[in-house]
This record gives sequence, structure tokens and C-alpha cells, in this order.
Amino acid sequence: MEKLVEIYHGYAQVIGLTAYRIVGGELKKSRMTQAYVLAWNIATVVILAWMCWCAAKDMKTASLFPEMMSAIPIVVCSVNYAVIVYILLSRPYRDSMFYDLMDITNQLSRKMELAGRKTSSRLKRLLYIKSFSLTYLTVGSFISLLLIKEGFLEVTLMGIAYSILNVSNYFYFTSFWQIVRGYDFVHREMKNLTVSRSGGHVKNFEERLRDLWALHWTLSLMASRISRVYGVQMIVSRTEYVLFSVVYGYVGIISMFHGMSLLILHVGLIYFVRALDFFLIDVICDLTARYQNHPKHELVEGKINQKAVEYLRHLILFQSKCFICS
Repeated sequence: MEKLVEIYHGYAQVIGLTAYRIVGGELKKSRMTQAYVLAWNIATVVILAWMCWCAAKDMKTASLFPEMMSAIPIVVCSVNYAVIVYILLSRPYRDSMFYDLMDITNQLSRKMELAGRKTSSRLKRLLYIKSFSLTYLTVGSFISLLLIKEGFLEVTLMGIAYSILNVSNYFYFTSFWQIVRGYDFVHREMKNLTVSRSGGHVKNFEERLRDLWALHWTLSLMASRISRVYGVQMIVSRTEYVLFSVVYGYVGIISMFHGMSLLILHVGLIYFVRALDFFLIDVICDLTARYQNHPKHELVEGKINQKAVEYLRHLILFQSKCFICS
């Protein structure tokens, strides 16, 4: 599972989404990687502007839209370009957040190993499905461009541009996935702690509760930070996805009247896989909010001490402040 995330993180570094590389479970960067990513970002912004303009003109000359809708290709390509530029410009903020998130993730993994806990099968399935959707969108986009475009360099650059959109959303998903994994661990440990405690182990109960309290607080702070860092990006990404759904859904319906083909089926699968991709983002955000607002009935059953009261106050306070994007 960790290897899967490392593979996509390495691909993200290649396309200029991060200056960090994962070495032995830790994020590291050098002047060389920073220079490479900066140069690649500048080249992407400059070259992609011209390519988006050419793509908009190709869509207009293809006569896919009525005359009154002739501005739609320019709008779609402009929004795509703006989203990609914003993602690249906000890279330093994401890198800083990823560095701190990696520390929390390593801390969580050690705690889970000591407690003999494993990641739930449900969360594993979500990560595998999300990884599949990203892989399909990345490979599928390159195949579609190879069928439509002629120049290999143009296909490569356009494919990387679409990858930036999808990989950035994948990072957003995996960031909250780690938060949910931590919340799930806290919830299971809390349930086990309250069930097995007895009057003779109050001191041990307080120490373990304090440790869970600290972890929950750290996870909650990081969840809020992820929302702040990704807030604007997810808004513009949603806007781009709505345009993508409407415009390419329209083009797909019009094309079907001229007969089915393997290209239409292939693009149709990309359309539905991208819908699944954004749905999984909704799922992980919903899980984060549910765990954050999970009722703590077990804490108020039977004898309760001051530490448990303080923990409940902490949960109520942070629930009122927690805001999850999407």
C-alpha cells in the first residue's frame, strides 16, 4: 500500500507537482530536484498556453457546436489552463503541508504497529479504487490523444497537462485518506480502552486517553490545514469538472448519432471513470466529517473521569471549527 503511494508520488515529481521524493518513508528534496521542478513548471505554463489555444481552435473547426456556442471551446480550454497554472503556483504550499503530513503518517504507523492495528479493509479498497481510476485516466488520456493528435511531443505535453489535474486530486484524496486512517485508529482504540478499563486502572486509562487526545488533535489540525491549502484549488477543479461533464457529455451524445466507434466507447469510459474519481473524493470527505463528528457514547457510559470530560469538550470544540472541502 505504501509502495503504491510512492509510485504515484514519483510520477508527480516527474510532471512537476512536487519537489520532494520519498526516501525510506521520509520526504527529501535537493537543489537539483527543486531546479528541475521549477524549470518544468515554467516550461509547462509557457508551452501549454499555446497548446490550449491551438486545441480551442481545433474544437471550433471541428464544428461540434452550434454557431451560438462557438465560444465554448475557448472557455473550456481557458478554464483548464487556469486550473493547471493555479495548481503549479500553489505547489510550495502543498509541499510544506505534505512534509508535515508525512511526519504525522509515520507517527500514526508506529502507533498502529505497537497497538497491533491494521488499516481497515474498507479504506484499503477506497485507495485501490482511487489508484485504479487515476491510472486509467492517465493512460486513457494518452491513448485518446494518440488517436486524435499526430505529433508525439504535443501528445506528451497535453497528456502531462491532464495528468496534473488528476494527480493533484489524487494527492487531495490520499491526504484525507491518511486523516481518516488516523481517526479510525483513534476510534477503535478509544472503544477498546473504554470497554476494557476498570477502576484499578484509572491512571493507565488517563495516560492512554491523553495520548489519543493528542493524536486526534493533531489529525484535526492537519485536516483543517489540508482544507485551507486545497480550498481554492478544489473549487476551480470542481468548476473544470462541471464544464468537462457538460461539454464532453454533449459532444459524446452528438457523436453517437453519427455511429458508434471504439474511440467513442473509449472516451465514454474515461467520462464515467472521471465521474467515479470525483465521487471518491466526496466519499473520503464524507468519511472525514463522519469520523470527526462520530458520537462518543462509550465515554459517557458508566464511570467517567475529568480527562474524558476534557476530551469530549475538545471534540465538541473542534467539530464546530472543522470544515472539509468538497
